[in-house]
Amino acid sequence: MSTDASQLPPSPAVRIVTDDTRPKVGPGWAVLWACFLGCSWTWVIGMFFPVLLLRDYGFWGWVVFAAPNVIGAAAMGFVLSPQRAQRLWQNHAGAVRWFSDVTLGFHVFVLLWLGTELFGPAAWAAGAVPLLMLPAARRKAFGPWLPIVAAGLALVSWGCLSYAERLPGAFAIVREFFGVSPTDAAAQAIAYPVVEPPRLDTTALLLFLPASITGFLCCPYLDGTFLRARAVTGVKTGRAAFALGFGVVFFSMIIFSLVYAAWLIPAFDGEPVSWKSSWALVLGVHVLLQAAFTMTLHVREREELNPDGRRFYGLTLVLLVAFAMVLVVRQPQWFGESVAGVAWPEVFYRSFLLMYGLVFPAYVWLVVLSRSHVGRAMLTRFFVTVILAVPMGFAGFVTGPAWCLLGALGVITVAKLAPATRSA
Repeated sequence: MSTDASQLPPSPAVRIVTDDTRPKVGPGWAVLWACFLGCSWTWVIGMFFPVLLLRDYGFWGWVVFAAPNVIGAAAMGFVLSPQRAQRLWQNHAGAVRWFSDVTLGFHVFVLLWLGTELFGPAAWAAGAVPLLMLPAARRKAFGPWLPIVAAGLALVSWGCLSYAERLPGAFAIVREFFGVSPTDAAAQAIAYPVVEPPRLDTTALLLFLPASITGFLCCPYLDGTFLRARAVTGVKTGRAAFALGFGVVFFSMIIFSLVYAAWLIPAFDGEPVSWKSSWALVLGVHVLLQAAFTMTLHVREREELNPDGRRFYGLTLVLLVAFAMVLVVRQPQWFGESVAGVAWPEVFYRSFLLMYGLVFPAYVWLVVLSRSHVGRAMLTRFFVTVILAVPMGFAGFVTGPAWCLLGALGVITVAKLAPATRSA
């Protein structure tokens, strides 16, 4: 039996996901949707989290981030059929909407904190672009063009990467890790970032590895932009799009993080970033355009999941938290400069990451993958599990010790193995 999206029975929820006029199949659409997927996933995690991992673990920290991320996201195109993607979008609309809400709040926090510090008022402009997608008529008019916009955006980022890799200080952390010193003495003396040895040892990296694998294998299934891409592409086109989107497009974007990582480490430590205007320009174009595009996609998804226009409590809450975090970061004299030796910006950044490494994966494991009826008992089990696991996850991932991460994963595992009571 064919799994073509065009043969699905009509329903309001399905039409929201497949709001284009026909399913997208063929090599050309595979390339466009690959760019859509790769740029959709290039946001304030893929552009900045590798910086922290390179600082803490060196090059192998980047590998532990990149491999599960690329493989886990690409696998979604093979695990889900168009019908299953649409059913997941429809049956778990609340969780998908929360994923978009948290992602939007995460971007707001990073743009107001790091974006304004690095790129000035341009960060505000990038944050305002997604508001253009709020009217429903505009979403329907511009939505079908987004894969084409993504292809252009990918070309721009690849141009930035090509230019940046020739700038002084490019790949500084990687060079230091492998013991390769820059050969240009002038560049080394004038504009080469200071690179410190990795702060944590291999044991801490091994403790982080299970959380990285679990998070990146599960998180994609609550991303509404991924579900949309899978729902509107045929079987072969979708698989090609996901393979190219993450194995080529997104992978090239996180290679970019290797280029500029050494310059951004001071920002996470609460220190000023000093670099030449050429670095600020090329990174500003890449970072702000990618962030604006991702936010635009998630504004579209959360509005399509909110047809009555009433479910704004989640987004409002997350935005208030993001603004409060920015206030703490901007006023260190009120709250102190760190928690357990970790600067406030990094504490808040890692706290958002816990949502993607712990909370959303727990929902996928305990609810999406459950064969039981999704009722009150199952959701109660999920919330109790999160309440027990998040403190250990925070201790292991934000303040230490790292072994607490295993305790958080253990709580989720026990909850998964425990039988869930059926409820109506």
